[in-house]
Amino acid sequence: MATSSRTLSRSSSRQDIKSPKSSSSQPSKPADYVYFDRITTGFSDDAVPRAKAAQLKLEHYYKVAVDAAIERNTRLYLIRLSYLAADNPFIGALSSRDGCKQTP
Repeated sequence: MATSSRTLSRSSSRQDIKSPKSSSSQPSKPADYVYFDRITTGFSDDAVPRAKAAQLKLEHYYKVAVDAAIERNTRLYLIRLSYLAADNPFIGALSSRDGCKQTP
């Protein structure tokens, strides 16, 4: 309980806290849900562009990391499928139908 009040007081010093909005279009939120006005008036002139640049770098890094993981998993799947196809002709027929190359 003390941690959450400490966190709330720390965040409230940086940003204005709004009371919960009652709107029928939004899903119901818990009674203690906090809305923040995200305004940049208190920052220096060069802080906002630097923050945006850091955000774009992080987004690019994670996009590249996720794309690489997807490619690795796809290659691993194809390798395993071709390995199994060498032992089982039925799986070889499935892999050729899916457009996968079979190993000779």
